[in-house]
Amino acid sequence: MKKFSSLFIALWVALLGVSAYAAETTPARPPIPAKPAFQAGNAPQIAWQKFLGGKENEHLSAFHALSGGGFILLAYSDPAGDKSLVKNWGVKIDDRGNIVGEKWAAETVDSFFTSIDPSSDGGYLLAGSFLSDYGVDKGSLDIRVAKLNSKGERLWEKFLGGSERDFLLSLSATPDGGALILGEVFSTDGLAEGNASPGDLWLLKLSGGGEVQGQIFLKNQSAYFIDAAKAVMDGDIFKIPADTRYPKGLKAYGQKVAAAARQLCAVLEPHKTDLLIEHLDLVIAPDNRRGYFFSFASWTKNPEKTGGRTLQTWAARLNSEFKPLLQKPLRAGDRYLIWALSPAPDGGFLASGTVSRRGKWIHLEDQPENPHRGIFLKFNQALEPVGYKVPLSQNQGEFFGLLPLPGGKYLVAGEGSPRLEPSRSKVWILGVDASKEGGSSNHNPKPSKEDKSPAGTGPREYKP
Repeated sequence: MKKFSSLFIALWVALLGVSAYAAETTPARPPIPAKPAFQAGNAPQIAWQKFLGGKENEHLSAFHALSGGGFILLAYSDPAGDKSLVKNWGVKIDDRGNIVGEKWAAETVDSFFTSIDPSSDGGYLLAGSFLSDYGVDKGSLDIRVAKLNSKGERLWEKFLGGSERDFLLSLSATPDGGALILGEVFSTDGLAEGNASPGDLWLLKLSGGGEVQGQIFLKNQSAYFIDAAKAVMDGDIFKIPADTRYPKGLKAYGQKVAAAARQLCAVLEPHKTDLLIEHLDLVIAPDNRRGYFFSFASWTKNPEKTGGRTLQTWAARLNSEFKPLLQKPLRAGDRYLIWALSPAPDGGFLASGTVSRRGKWIHLEDQPENPHRGIFLKFNQALEPVGYKVPLSQNQGEFFGLLPLPGGKYLVAGEGSPRLEPSRSKVWILGVDASKEGGSSNHNPKPSKEDKSPAGTGPREYKP
């Protein structure tokens, strides 16, 4: 579950000339410092935090901003003792994290939706990869797409795929109430029409009523191509014109996605000796200065352990053609992943993710031994970290989302354990104010009081 960030584009500010970037170009593979100094500075303030969920363990699987304000979150619970029953949970919150509507839906398969996008007609589109007994082919993994109305009532659903395992990668709502679906396919049958080879990318357009309007296959051209294409789609890098015609327009859109993905693969190529393909995390988001911020994680040698390796996170700034202007290793020797990026008002960027080791640079005396902790960081235009926060939950915690709000504020979304229920995983959301930064990056001031309201304690009808 990753790469949920980059779903939204902040307002673009004044463009800078190409000459401003020229002096910042660096070699494709800068050396990794063994013990870089974490820059002192200020981190965004935590305005509030809340844990949402019911009686079981709830896991955040998808989220999206709503055009009228607030957010829609999608989570699932897997009740202990009955792994065949999954409960999907849709919850609508306002900009302060208050629940304004929710709906539970029991499933009879051990699967859950991983993408959600508000539809232009006021409903919602959901998608995921489902191993089911009632899909396209019994026992196969299919792409499942459902459309709900504004009340959370299901209008239609489709199972897409063939007799082999076919995976959902990304979902994007289209202006006509339909959806673009990007999947990775291993079936050579049941894909409507066209010729596909195992491992190809399948881009198809569904109408507002769920009918297939067009499809194309993108040939897998690199070990990183699938992850790169998913990052481009998840980041809403290319807006879909309202008058796009299918399938002709779909081919043009697919060519743009493929071209951008190839450029990201070129950025990754110098790191090929370190990249662990099975756990490649790519995130891309627009830069306010005409370009993109890009982050990826790779395995590299651990300077603190002979023969060992550690997970190294990199950040890069790309120009409008996705070519690197600047890239840096963010930290050597500390395992942390960036799963979401968003441009900051001052030209830098914010990131959220997971720190998965008790690193020396965190300096938290009260950090429990359990290593996984949610983290969000602030970086300047030179890709240097200028502040961070590691808000503590009682047990493990992770942040998958970083969604911008007006006025330099953000919603950070993930999952963790509240202090009142340390043995349970809940949806964990934070309100972050980047316009009022404060507190040294080398300590962890107490956040605002944890919300103790009994939100999400049982099934309720979705009433926006």
